[in-house]
Amino acid sequence: MFAATAKDLWESRDLLTTDAVALLLTGSAIAFIVAAIAVKAFISFLTRYGFKHFGYYRILLGILFLAYALLTGMKIAL
Repeated sequence: MFAATAKDLWESRDLLTTDAVALLLTGSAIAFIVAAIAVKAFISFLTRYGFKHFGYYRILLGILFLAYALLTGMKIAL
């Protein structure tokens, strides 16, 4: 991901202005902070409740997705 981003930034270096770099850095910092908070909250949830509820959530989500796929005629590649 880092190499792909660096390549893309290098190829579009002519379009980068001071404002664009400031926006890019601000967005990256905010994304990092939000990701850290999300990971901390998820670890806290798992510490408190374990994987059981997470497993139920994933199973329910899978059933809902399969029901949606069957009802809409979506093709599922297995």
